[in-house]
Amino acid sequence: GTIGGHHKSNQARVGGLLGNTYGELTVDGCTVKANITSKGGRTAGVCGFPNAAVSVKNTTVEGDIFADGTYSGAIGGILGQPLGATTIENCSYKGDINVTGEGVGGIVGWYHNTMTVKNVSVVGSLIKGYRALGGVLGYNDNSDKEIKVENAYVNVTELNARKNTEKPGVGGIIGRATHTNLVITLSDCMAVVENLVGVKEDGGVIGSVQGKTLTLERCAFVGDIIEANESIAAAATMVGVAKMEAVTMTDCYSIAQIYFAAAEEAGTDAAVIHMGEMTKLTVNDCYMVEAFTAFFTYADDVNVTGTPNAIEHKNMVGDAA
Repeated sequence: GTIGGHHKSNQARVGGLLGNTYGELTVDGCTVKANITSKGGRTAGVCGFPNAAVSVKNTTVEGDIFADGTYSGAIGGILGQPLGATTIENCSYKGDINVTGEGVGGIVGWYHNTMTVKNVSVVGSLIKGYRALGGVLGYNDNSDKEIKVENAYVNVTELNARKNTEKPGVGGIIGRATHTNLVITLSDCMAVVENLVGVKEDGGVIGSVQGKTLTLERCAFVGDIIEANESIAAAATMVGVAKMEAVTMTDCYSIAQIYFAAAEEAGTDAAVIHMGEMTKLTVNDCYMVEAFTAFFTYADDVNVTGTPNAIEHKNMVGDAA
């Protein structure tokens, strides 16, 4: 079925289809064409606050989302803040998201459990929030569950979270995800973002992650990254910060520039990883255009194979070029 109109509420937990649900939720084959305005958080195109396992398939959302108020976080084009294991497949969001809170995503805002996303697209001119913002997934808050994103496409003029340096992270696909046991896999994901704006720990594909393993296969970013923090900033064209035991990238590329508002000596950047603190980094058949000082930074065990000459440096930052 199709839901239309303008949904406006002075409360939180607002959705184009459902606001707050208890028990398992399944949505299949729905279309929502509506602008949504709320004065609180947990707001989304389909369901604002599903409290258990949720599956959304073959569903389209078209319309703008606006939220402000005392707490206006957990905002997503499809789901706001799912608490249980989540599956989203064959879904799309078209519109703008402009909110004052944290945990903002083109598909899911804030999540706490296993996340499986497949065949999704996000198209719009603006996704804007306070911090922890992603083109597909916004904020994974201390969950050790697995995150999988497959075949995701983001085309947004501006991703913007430039308000706070605590728990930062802006990414074309994932904003921020942290837990010591977290496993993240991205495949066939592409973000085209004219201006990706943050304050630190920002990346073209992923902003800031911490966990066990990160795997990227056939992922890409095209656009500009703008670090608005005037004191210190860190950014990379693929993954901003990866505090992982191991990172593997295969057949990935970026065509990007990074701009710093900070003084030249305060800005640090890389083509792939910044501030890695990793045990192992493996890069296979990747290339970066317009990369800055290095291909990677701060990794203990590095293996780069099959990399085209588009990468000027393959050294550690601080080593001789």
